Amino acid sequence: MKTIRLFIAAFLTGAFTGSVIAYFFLQQPGTSTDEVKTTQISGEKITHNSFDFSGKSLKFKTIAEGKGEAATEIPKTLIPEANDWINRVHSITLSYGYKFDSSGIDPYIGVMYLYRFGRFSIGGGADASTDFIGIKASAGVCW
Repeated sequence: MKTIRLFIAAFLTGAFTGSVIAYFFLQQPGTSTDEVKTTQISGEKITHNSFDFSGKSLKFKTIAEGKGEAATEIPKTLIPEANDWINRVHSITLSYGYKFDSSGIDPYIGVMYLYRFGRFSIGGGADASTDFIGIKASAGVCW
């Protein structure tokens, strides 16, 4: 009975702590309705349209009221947030927990490697305790 109470207390503590961390650190930013802003410095008025976010670049057309039209292409890797999302696809997670069984409470440690494919992560790792070594697999999705 004592082991069950301890398990429930540990579970509720972990759930509460995880919820607090998620609330403060993992909040999704609000959706943006910002438009591309063009500030005229000199010459004729210009506008931007025909945005294409596919591929490895952001492409759009710039049109001037006077003479001229230009096509602009900006590599996504020049935008720091996009560069991080594109290139930072590996993660390592360390964990520490407790195993509850009839012989008592046994702490264990674990390590897991994950690789992100777009919005999906797949990986595996190992857990180790004083009396066992186990393997684990994981899959996840971000939104």
